[in-house]
Amino acid sequence: MNFLCSCSRQGIDTTSVLAFVTDDDMEQVLEVMGVATFRHPALGSYPTRSAHGYGDNVFTAMMWLKTLSVHTVLRCGWDVLFQDADVIWWRDPRPWFQAPETRKADTYWQFDGARSLRYAPFSANSGFYYLRSNPRTRLLLQDLTHSFNLVAQWRSHQHVLDMLLVEHYSRSGLSVQILSQLDFSIGQTYHRRKYFMRELLQDQRRPYLFHWSWTAGKHEKIKYSLETGMWYLHGVCTEARLREHRNNVTFLHGCCISTDAGVELQSLRRSQSSHHENYTSFVKYPHPFLLPPQELPAWAFGDEEKPGAKKNKQKKKS
Repeated sequence: MNFLCSCSRQGIDTTSVLAFVTDDDMEQVLEVMGVATFRHPALGSYPTRSAHGYGDNVFTAMMWLKTLSVHTVLRCGWDVLFQDADVIWWRDPRPWFQAPETRKADTYWQFDGARSLRYAPFSANSGFYYLRSNPRTRLLLQDLTHSFNLVAQWRSHQHVLDMLLVEHYSRSGLSVQILSQLDFSIGQTYHRRKYFMRELLQDQRRPYLFHWSWTAGKHEKIKYSLETGMWYLHGVCTEARLREHRNNVTFLHGCCISTDAGVELQSLRRSQSSHHENYTSFVKYPHPFLLPPQELPAWAFGDEEKPGAKKNKQKKKS
């Protein structure tokens, strides 16, 4: 729902979105919101509750559907832009992938940022990627489907996928392009690039999207989304209420925060620990794509420099 609300605020068309769903409630909610859904008993049965954290049993079970959904659509001859449910859009990325100058690679992957050996050398994130349907990508997804025993054992879809990317790059000539985090932002930028997050607040950066990876679970995704102004649902629209009103068109469409007109920065409660004296001019609202948080986070007033930036140091007078 947060993804749909982010698109609604920016006027991005979602009629071509296809959601693979696992239960009746979410199927009805999405169909009321105008999203096409697909569900079939042959794809298996799945837990209805959210995963508590990365790699738990619910998380691992959902990786099977995550694999089958892409494999199925690719075999039908369609190019696939896949994403997890924790992605929001500020600009429509589809024209970028379809532009002649960027139609050279078979696959495009968000840069995860983790440099551990199991993701080397590509560090491709499996929560947002674009595949062109051709023999090379179909072979990749076929091997990934047949390797699900490793996904279940290692508790990581991404680990297996990164391993197969190296193999298919060498064996079949699969081309792999890694996307810039500055344009296709990801959770690592929140944790490791606070200067980038400040530039978002100040409207100095306009990425296509943000993907809340690098989080321990749903509770952290919502927490950080609220902190950064990236949560576009009214507070009453909890998962339980969405399921309760799954056929209520008025309620569901009213869940999206359509505008923040009339909200002034002065309504933000200033952090007691903040030393920034000119905070009211730091961010101007309405923001093009962020909502004003209840309180600007402490990192918004930090002094972290960009990598390679030179700090001007005053010489001490003797």
